[in-house]
Amino acid sequence: MQQSKHGEQEQISMIQHMAVSMKENRRKPRVIARRNALATVAVLALSSGCSNDQLPSDTTLSISPDSRTFEITEQLDDNGKCIYFDDYTLDIPLQVSVRDGSGNPIGDVELSVYADWTENTFGGGRFPLALYRDMNGNGMIDEDVELVSGADDDVAKFKTSEFGGSATLLLRMNLSCSYRGQVFVFSEFASASTDIETTPLIVEEPEVEVDVEIEDTEETEEQGKVSTGLGIDGLPIHGSESNQQEQDRSVFGGSW
Repeated sequence: MQQSKHGEQEQISMIQHMAVSMKENRRKPRVIARRNALATVAVLALSSGCSNDQLPSDTTLSISPDSRTFEITEQLDDNGKCIYFDDYTLDIPLQVSVRDGSGNPIGDVELSVYADWTENTFGGGRFPLALYRDMNGNGMIDEDVELVSGADDDVAKFKTSEFGGSATLLLRMNLSCSYRGQVFVFSEFASASTDIETTPLIVEEPEVEVDVEIEDTEETEEQGKVSTGLGIDGLPIHGSESNQQEQDRSVFGGSW
């Protein structure tokens, strides 16, 4: 009986061992499949995330124009502070380009951009710069859909065109007050910027023309002179007497 029980225990142990082995064998394909899937995802992530790393080492990033300066006329309040007008703006285009060392465009490159301004140079208490992406290429700002970087926006991302290797940004500037700002474009391989500045126009006060009346001295002198002539007796006579003699000649005739 003891041998039979011992034999049964051995058989049970063997069956349990076989069952464990079968479970482990069934699990192995799942583990391998999961590892293969994770590896595939990792490869895809690396290939998509390093697209800019595959650019040529001589790749250049540029933005045009590299600077703009505007002279403005500030209107000040009673306290000498600049008055801010929301609608007093100007839109200027900015062209961003990515090229290789030979000047060939590189398309579909992801770039980052933001607009910033120097707070201590601006007295209006507002945000004077707003950056838009010209999505439809019409050269006009569509405020609802094309805003890239404004008062409450952080760094924004965009891509260059697939074939042209460029992108057009539209910068809306407020020209109410003087300030300095910058549009900064960058990537892992390069950076570029446009410097913006508005300066107060120096207005010279026009000279006040004073009309000075100049008396006609000649006429005054002529009026002050008393005409004289020679009388019939050969003596000088005053104008009134001369006139009287002329009248007498016209009446009586003759040469006196």
